[in-house]
Parts: sequence; C-alpha cells; structure tokens
Amino acid sequence: MSTVIELDLGPGHEADALRINGEMVCVLTPAAATDPRIQERVRRLMKGEGTDCETCRGCPVGTAQLS
Repeated sequence: MSTVIELDLGPGHEADALRINGEMVCVLTPAAATDPRIQERVRRLMKGEGTDCETCRGCPVGTAQLS
C-alpha cells in the first residue's frame, strides 16, 4: 500500500508519484477523489511508476475501481 497525500497544486497538476525510503508516495489533487477521467489518468501515471492502483487501493483512485 502506498502513502497518499491530497494536495491542490493548482491547475494542470493532477498527480505525482515518488519513492521515499523505498516506499511509494502518491500526491493527488482533491478532484481525483471524484472525477473518473482524472482517476484514469492517475492510474496510468502510477502504473508507469511501478504501482498498480487496483492492488494498492490506498486512496480513492484505487477504491473507485471496485465499482
């Protein structure tokens, strides 16, 4: 499971991913909690960073896949 930080970094910034001490940290815009289009883009970004939101389910992006 990743650590998730919800942070509004302004227009055009939806998510970021980084590793701290080997642990994945996901930074998400508040809109990622409810917007399916943003969630899909976040899933693609995280997959490119080596994290599968479907198995992590540590944030609204991962749990939205349950529906």
